[in-house]
Amino acid sequence: RSLSNTEDECTHLKEMNERTQEELRELANKYNGAVNEIKDLSDKLKVAEGKQEEIQQKGQAEKKELQHKIDEMEEKEQELQAKIEALQADNDFTNERLTALQGIQVDDFLPKINGSTEK
Repeated sequence: RSLSNTEDECTHLKEMNERTQEELRELANKYNGAVNEIKDLSDKLKVAEGKQEEIQQKGQAEKKELQHKIDEMEEKEQELQAKIEALQADNDFTNERLTALQGIQVDDFLPKINGSTEK
């Protein structure tokens, strides 16, 4: 009876051992799968970081280019503003001269042209 009990216990322990071994294999497979997934995700992360760095560099280059264009346009604006002011001053001067000339009558010049006020 003792032998039979021991054999039953041995059979039970072998079955438990096999189930435990199977569970251990499953856990090992899950672990390996997780490790592989982590490696894949790490690789994807490195690629994404590389793309992000590239995009940032392009963005910085574009920003510098646009700032350069803004600076050039501001310079042109200042030059044009100076030309506008010069032209406005010239226009004002011309208008003043025209106004002054319009105020002079032709009759005022006739005596001087003819050399005599009686004629």
